[in-house]
Amino acid sequence: MDWSDQATRQEELLREVALKRAANHALPLPATGVCHWCDALLPEGVRFCDRDCRDDWERSARRSA
Repeated sequence: MDWSDQATRQEELLREVALKRAANHALPLPATGVCHWCDALLPEGVRFCDRDCRDDWERSARRSA
């Protein structure tokens, strides 16, 4: 196996890990009409008002786990 084959294998493994992490990243929260982080009013079916609130909530949840 040469360096090109090794690099390809490494890339495939990293992609597989990333896909598994993304699949496990589903939010366990119901959409309630307000942002789960800052309580801003939201349209139906939305959990967070923006990416920053989502990321802050996720960081807090990881620290609590």
